[in-house]
Amino acid sequence: MLEALMNPGQMTQDQWMIVAILAFIVIGIVYFLYRTWVVIRDAAKNKYKPNIGLNRIQEQEGSDRQDA
Repeated sequence: MLEALMNPGQMTQDQWMIVAILAFIVIGIVYFLYRTWVVIRDAAKNKYKPNIGLNRIQEQEGSDRQDA
C-alpha cells in the first residue's frame, strides 16, 4: 500500500476507495475527540446560577407594593 501511495498514478479504484474511507475515519475520530474535549472543558467551568432566590422574590414584592 505504501508503494501505491508513493505513485498515485498507478493506484486502482479500489485503493483510492480505501484511502478515502480511511481519511473519513481519521477525520471522524479527530472530530469526536475534539468535541469530547470541548464538553469536558465546558463541564469544568463554573456553572451559571440564576438569581431566583429570596432577593428576586423580595424585589417583586417590593415593586407590587409600590404599584398599589
